Amino acid sequence: MKRLGIAAKLVCGSACILTGLGLLVTWYSVSQLRGSLYQEMVRRVEAQTLNWIEANTSQIISRTGLNRHSTASSWPIRSFNGLA
Repeated sequence: MKRLGIAAKLVCGSACILTGLGLLVTWYSVSQLRGSLYQEMVRRVEAQTLNWIEANTSQIISRTGLNRHSTASSWPIRSFNGLA
């Protein structure tokens, strides 16, 4: 195998540097996109939760027996699925 000349070494070195930079930019872009998608998912879950609570507030209050004059200490202790 012949030894590479200076021009071939420069071409190979440049190609390696450009490939490395391309990989670095791709990795950074993917990590930024993942962060954005995660934040958007969190916002959507929060919005859906708030919409559900707003739509079901009267049912939540009637099931727990709470009214405007109840205090936190008088709230019944229940599990998350509504069963005692």
